Amino acid sequence: MRRLFPDYRAAEEAYFERTRMFPIMHVVGIRRSLLEKHPWLAVNTYVAYQKAKEICYRQLETIGHLFTTLPWPVEELARARALMGDDFWSYGVEPNRRELAAVSRYAVEQGIIDRQLSPEDLFAPSTLSLSKV
Repeated sequence: MRRLFPDYRAAEEAYFERTRMFPIMHVVGIRRSLLEKHPWLAVNTYVAYQKAKEICYRQLETIGHLFTTLPWPVEELARARALMGDDFWSYGVEPNRRELAAVSRYAVEQGIIDRQLSPEDLFAPSTLSLSKV
């Protein structure tokens, strides 16, 4: 495997500056049958991931005791936030609405799905109103 663009960081930063979108890297899927048995599962999963991300961000911000051996992690965090804002790995519908709509549109254009899905179609109803917890 190799990267499509030799200077991928510059390409990704330029794309973000142009579109204000950064591709979603991972999603968490929960089977509908599990949600039917455990209605609390989607909300609790969201809350757990949100709290884990907040811990990660706090650790990345800690200057006196770094949690990585990279030489400039605090500066890298500041650089990412300067370009993309404080929460560059946002969770939920609203902060990702544009990206979710684009992914659905691309999937229709490429024949992967037969109709465009709204961002709300992709989330358990109990999670639609969640923001940072």
